[in-house]
Amino acid sequence: MKKSCYFCGVRRVKKYGKTKKGKQRFRCLNCLKTYSWLRPKHKAKKEEVWFKWWIKEGLSLRQISRISKHGRKKLKRIKNEWLKQAAPELYKDYAKAKYLIFDGTYFKRTNSLLLFMNDTDGNIISCRYVDSESYENTYKMACELKSFGVEPKSITLDGLKPVIAAVQDVWPEAIIQRCLYHIEHQGKMWLRAKPKTDAGRDLKDIFAGLTGIKSNSGKEEFTHKYKRFLQQHGQYVKSLSYKEVGYRDIKKAVSLIANAYDNMWHYLEDRKIPKTTNKLEGYISELKQQYGKHKGLAKHNRDSYFKWYCYYKNHAK
Repeated sequence: MKKSCYFCGVRRVKKYGKTKKGKQRFRCLNCLKTYSWLRPKHKAKKEEVWFKWWIKEGLSLRQISRISKHGRKKLKRIKNEWLKQAAPELYKDYAKAKYLIFDGTYFKRTNSLLLFMNDTDGNIISCRYVDSESYENTYKMACELKSFGVEPKSITLDGLKPVIAAVQDVWPEAIIQRCLYHIEHQGKMWLRAKPKTDAGRDLKDIFAGLTGIKSNSGKEEFTHKYKRFLQQHGQYVKSLSYKEVGYRDIKKAVSLIANAYDNMWHYLEDRKIPKTTNKLEGYISELKQQYGKHKGLAKHNRDSYFKWYCYYKNHAK
């Protein structure tokens, strides 16, 4: 049977001389690394390659079995042994993480995965699988990062008040940048696809294109439209009843801008501040796609899975 590479798993290898002790050496024609056969550290490296395929590439044990020529029972044992191990530290240069993005995502409306990303390099610096996106869980993550030396200049996040309160309690000097995409998307959703009132139509026009604002002139135009809306429709909006869902949502859309306005424009003063959480949203989307290939993963292994995934993604660059 032709031997496969310890490092990349490809079966394109050739003999490459011998070691000082006379053992045969091999060279991979794919990754160009050399190694000798049947060394304990190489065995562990080989097993990590299979584990990495399962974690990062989303390959099933059946697929890995076909490539490695080992049984699924053995591969399952190896996979479980690696999941029991704590993933290495996600990040090293914590002090360099100045512009952060925070977001969370739920799995079947039960547990939540919370992530802090360094926007500068796109790496995850903290990852936790918890019961909810609450003040307590966010506060613990932020305190841990602070103990590692993280002192961010800004944090871009959505509008959850418990999350904002938690990060402000840990980093009171950090700038809070509200995600413009969340504001625009939420406002349009509350106003429906085809608003039935003049106020709803005018307000939806204000939300449209919010994420495309790139200068102070765009900010001034947005502000002018919003003030003009309040002058024309302010009394009408106040008179709407909360009992009607459609009317209640118009009120919520107006309040959304009012509550977020002061923290919407920091990115215009410092161009390094991300104005949306889209980079992290894309990361989460890819993570959930890979996780979806392992639907039978036991609940007690999920936190380990997510940390290993983030570790391998960070070190793939």
